[in-house]
Amino acid sequence: MISIFTNTQQTDWDESLSLLTFAYITSIQDTTRFSPFNLVYGREQSVKSDDALKLRDRAGAIRSLAVDNVNKRKAKDKRRFGKRHRHVEYDVGDDVKVFTSTRKVVRSEKLLLKWFGPYTITKKTSEVTYEIKGEIQQMQKGKLFMLLESYTPPVDPGD
Repeated sequence: MISIFTNTQQTDWDESLSLLTFAYITSIQDTTRFSPFNLVYGREQSVKSDDALKLRDRAGAIRSLAVDNVNKRKAKDKRRFGKRHRHVEYDVGDDVKVFTSTRKVVRSEKLLLKWFGPYTITKKTSEVTYEIKGEIQQMQKGKLFMLLESYTPPVDPGD
């Protein structure tokens, strides 16, 4: 809890101890359903107005910092996604391979096939969802597949 109130250089951790102690001893605990203060003194702690104002101001500042941090992270994630994302669309009749993360208990995962196919796209149900047709014996029917990749048939070296 103290890390929330401490700056990145960890030089001001001691300035918040009185507020943190107050917050801890007046918080109702899940197990006992009482605050530690109430268990010791048999009553709830009354709040001094100066302490309450400091706590409110400090909590408001921290909340606004948290909102700023969330917004910065969202922008960073959006930029990173934009750099790596490639828009791919398939048409009905296209041949695709399907990625599935199959796991076998007694087999080495490194040697298992991850891409299966070819499958033919029979219907586009949304911008990113497709129905496929093909031999689905090596996969579970009705399973959700996360990735598709264009299928290129192997080239015969003798041609």
